[in-house]
Amino acid sequence: MELFYSLGITYFVARWAIAYAYAVRGYEAYGGEYILILMTFGFSFGSIHAFFRSLREEGCL
Repeated sequence: MELFYSLGITYFVARWAIAYAYAVRGYEAYGGEYILILMTFGFSFGSIHAFFRSLREEGCL
């Protein structure tokens, strides 16, 4: 479940970041937007995993 939510968040950030970088540069290239995408996935996965773990420990799930 954590993976699904993380991929969903990362997908929309990736679409925005790649389009924004292309608009600023004016040409297609690979740069910092891909680092942002990886960081977004890592942060969202960690946050969502911690959230679900805390819910499990409290007995809500």
